[in-house]
Order: sequence, then C-alpha cells, then structure tokens
Amino acid sequence: MEKYRRDGLPEAKLGRVNRYSGKFKIEDTILQQEVFGMDPNRDWMRMLQVGDCYFRTGTHAAFAETLNERGTQRYEIKGEVRQLIEYLPAGTTGEFQLTIPETHRSLIARKEPTLFRATSQILNLPALFKLIHDHSLRLLDDEIAFFDEADLPSEAEGLSDFLADLRATAKGFSDNECLLRLGFGTGYRNMTGDWVKDLIFDDGLYDDIASATRRTPKYNHMPLPKSRKIMFDGVMMGFVKLTF
Repeated sequence: MEKYRRDGLPEAKLGRVNRYSGKFKIEDTILQQEVFGMDPNRDWMRMLQVGDCYFRTGTHAAFAETLNERGTQRYEIKGEVRQLIEYLPAGTTGEFQLTIPETHRSLIARKEPTLFRATSQILNLPALFKLIHDHSLRLLDDEIAFFDEADLPSEAEGLSDFLADLRATAKGFSDNECLLRLGFGTGYRNMTGDWVKDLIFDDGLYDDIASATRRTPKYNHMPLPKSRKIMFDGVMMGFVKLTF
C-alpha cells in the first residue's frame, strides 16, 4: 500500500460504475486482491497462523450501553439497545500460538511475487507487533481527540480518563508487546472496513464509502461510527495486550 500513500487510492480500486444506472458502487474486491492476493492460495495472510487462546478463568456477564451521538459533539445512552454480554474480566491472562511458517512465505512469494518487493521487510513477530501497536495508538489518539470536547452523559463520564490512561500505559510497552483492539462493540474505526481511511485524501470519496456502509442514509451527515459500546461508566471493550 506504500505506493498509494502519496497520491491516495484511485477510484478504480474502490469500486466500479454500474453499467445500467451509471452510479459508482463501492466494492473493494479489486483492492483486496491487489493487497492480499488473487485467491486464497495466494493470500499472504496465510503466512500468519493463529491458534486458539485458552484462559484460566471463567467469564462474567454485564450490560453494555450504547453511547450514541445525538447531535454535534452531544451524546446520549441509547437505552433501547442495551445488551447483556459475556466478557473476560480485566487482568485475565491466556496463552496461544502464533507462527509464521517459512514454507508458506516461500510458497506465496513464488505464487504472488508482486506482493513482495526486494526492499520489503520480511514479516516477523517484532515487525508484526510494531504494526499492530502503532495502529492501536493511532486509533486511541483519534478517539481521544474525537471526544475531547464532547458532551457526555453521566453513564460515560469515565471515557476520557479511560482512553488517556490506556494510551499512557500502552506507550510504555516493550518491543515484544503490543496493544490490540478486538471483540464486540469496537466500532467501525477498529474493523477492516476503515483500514484505507488514511490513504484516501478525497473527503468526498471517503463520504461515499461511509454512506455505503450505513444501514440508512439518514445518518450520512454524522461521523462514522456514530456510536460506541461502553461498560462501567466509559470503559471501551476489546483491548488486549499481546506478549511474545
């Protein structure tokens, strides 16, 4: 994706024009094939093998609230979508196996050579952890800035402190550690749907992509995402620390 960082992604990589209606339709198939490989046998993500993670504790259950934007920088708790969820309590530890088989790397490099340039860094755990951690810190910075002037309800009064404390802790991680965001209620910014945001310099094009992801056009004038799942007065779920 480095080749698109200077000029942004061309529209042809993000969709196609419908032959009948003449309207541009958001469709990332072409971009995914270019970035990850033409098919599963050529997908470089096959190099990354992640095993099951086992935890030595039981799960808990609590209600997750939806912090929903009501107007510009004004939020409310949307009571009708309150949801009982199962979660692992903070401080829980577990173990899993993460491997990058050399045989897979060689196979994919041979089948899809365009994905590997001579100057590319070979994928390894230190490089992977740095990518994950840098991305998570950027997301935290964005969330902190986003809620800086927000009018939050009492049920979310701890949100700003939670984000700031988490970022301060993550900044002190060692090279063999990273912060990863996953799990329920993480919001659009933390999912694959928004992984090209920083490569798109055309605000109009990004607005088109945002509109294509919404269930209804009535929210098109609002930020994406317009809501977050929170617990315990402002805790966002799904942050985990990985160590190798």
